[in-house]
Amino acid sequence: MAAADLVITSSGDTCSEARVIGRHLLLLDVVPGHGRENLQHELSRGSADVTSAEPNALRRRLGLP
Repeated sequence: MAAADLVITSSGDTCSEARVIGRHLLLLDVVPGHGRENLQHELSRGSADVTSAEPNALRRRLGLP
């Protein structure tokens, strides 16, 4: 994680770890129900964006062909 420019993950403990070392998060919107609340919480903390885990959406979000 320390060598990464961006951390791609779902909401959870990884988000806190990434923030400690100053990494931006790209959160995958993959967990329904309480996972959506966790996702909203992580977005409200800042330094995070969200995308679908669908491969084409993820590629577009990353600016890849």
